[in-house]
Amino acid sequence: MLSKNKRLSTQQFDTAFSAGALIRTPHFAIRHLPSPTKTQWAVVVPKKHIRTAVGRNALRRKIYSAIENLSKEQNTFAGHYIIILSKPFVATPAEIQKELGDTLTRRSS
Repeated sequence: MLSKNKRLSTQQFDTAFSAGALIRTPHFAIRHLPSPTKTQWAVVVPKKHIRTAVGRNALRRKIYSAIENLSKEQNTFAGHYIIILSKPFVATPAEIQKELGDTLTRRSS
């Protein structure tokens, strides 16, 4: 799980969700907005896609783990509010990390 200072507040989330640019991938819809400070994240797994709280939380933890690993490896997406909206899928943490890393690295360069 990401630490509290790396997660978006409600106000930041609302701003990024309404004004952020949209990137679509096979498994995610990613909204991002340049931030005046550091990079902060939010992960959304809709109840419509995964009905049980256990399933939603498990997927959210996998995505947060991938984000932490990417943050340690690369520092290319500094200064953004990033919201990751999950689509229904089954993937390993390595596949999630690869897709997010490829998408965010390609977008930041």
